[in-house]
Amino acid sequence: MLSKAVSSIFERRKLRLSVLLAGFSRIEGWRFSVFILLL
Repeated sequence: MLSKAVSSIFERRKLRLSVLLAGFSRIEGWRFSVFILLL
């Protein structure tokens, strides 16, 4: 059970990282990514 929770957290982080990397391609996306990181 614990490993499942950890894996799900890693999956969410991977998804978030991929979204942030996609945002880096644009200046506005980069600003938005920084805004999300500050939340």
